[in-house]
Amino acid sequence: MSLSHYIIKRLIIAVPTLIGITLFIFLLYYIIGGLHSNFLVAYGSWLSSLFSGKSQIVNTNVYKGSISSAIALFLPNTLMLSIFAAVLIWFIGTYLGVFSARHKDSAADLTIKAASFYLYAAPIFIVAIVLIILFGVYLKILPFSGEINPLLMVGIAWFSDGISYPTHILLIDALIHGNFVIAWNAFLSLILPALSLALAFIAGVIIMLRNSMISVLNQNFITGARGKGLSERYIVRRHALRNAIFQPATFFAYTISGLLSGEVVIETIFNYPGMGYFLTQSLINNQLVAVLDSVLIFGIIFVSATILLDIFYAVIDPRVRF
Repeated sequence: MSLSHYIIKRLIIAVPTLIGITLFIFLLYYIIGGLHSNFLVAYGSWLSSLFSGKSQIVNTNVYKGSISSAIALFLPNTLMLSIFAAVLIWFIGTYLGVFSARHKDSAADLTIKAASFYLYAAPIFIVAIVLIILFGVYLKILPFSGEINPLLMVGIAWFSDGISYPTHILLIDALIHGNFVIAWNAFLSLILPALSLALAFIAGVIIMLRNSMISVLNQNFITGARGKGLSERYIVRRHALRNAIFQPATFFAYTISGLLSGEVVIETIFNYPGMGYFLTQSLINNQLVAVLDSVLIFGIIFVSATILLDIFYAVIDPRVRF
């Protein structure tokens, strides 16, 4: 099957999935909200209002306005947090996986394996709390509540009601406006939420790459490379890692879509102004429509990310197309 045909097939398969998600979310709204109009008519009206920007008004302690506008304001921060966490997962996971494989059965290897299994089993909120206590309370080197110190934002024209403009991502907006003090503080405020999210998903990359590297390092072509007098570092980087990286890379790709499951918890713990934080605040303020719409957006993002990852997988491994 050609790549174009595979992409079309995946898109066609995704359509009923997306429709199913919207129907399920609206069914909850229809039942809990006690609507009495025709279901299909109300469903069509709801979809139209959501995607046309004419959605209902939500009133919480962090935002008051249309749900569509809230999504436009809070979603960029969630995407920024996910990207930052994904970068940490890949670079830290790759380094530790390779290091652990090269020092198999050493004290460092055993420590990394033990930590990985702990992180894999530990609830994400426990990971976040431990990091807050260590870096925020004990060492006092990283902020852990809110996106930035509000005192820094006094008199800033491009910042209003907790939202920065034009991208709504404070770090990027501060760089756009040339305020590097705010940009630096925004970056520091992003570290603990992103690290908490990354550590909750990094164990799989570390263990999978470690095992894959150990297998590759014991193969004949690696022995031949060592016999030629090549340095171990060169062998690992140019030969072993290239052959060992495929399976961990695939796992990492699908982990990205899984990050969304941790966003709500992490953003709530750190008061980070993303969609997860908006969802919990809407729930606290009994804004049912906003809660369901937020869940819908997460569902759409998850399905879309899965489609893109499937296409990426089909590009690097044509066998999955058949």
